[in-house]
Amino acid sequence: MKKRCYLKRRFRRGASLAMVLVSMTVLAIMGTLFTTIAMRSYEYSYAKLCKQQAYYTATSSVENFYTLITSKPALFETLLDSLNSAIVGEQKENDKIDMDGSVRYNYT
Repeated sequence: MKKRCYLKRRFRRGASLAMVLVSMTVLAIMGTLFTTIAMRSYEYSYAKLCKQQAYYTATSSVENFYTLITSKPALFETLLDSLNSAIVGEQKENDKIDMDGSVRYNYT
């Protein structure tokens, strides 16, 4: 009888070592999983924050520009004249006349 108890105890020692290794492996995998989830969540939140900041910065800039243009009509006329002259100058540079006399229009 004593020999049987000794053998059972001996087999249990090996089983407990295997159980510890398995449980440590499972805990390591779970720790890695939770860390990965936390990092993904942080990256998503940071990207959303940057997108939101860009939106509100652009909105504020457009509102300020609109307020400036509506409060000073002379500035608006000057801006329109400058844009029109730039467009006409750009069109003249892009329109080329070939050797045979045909006009080539480049709209880029």
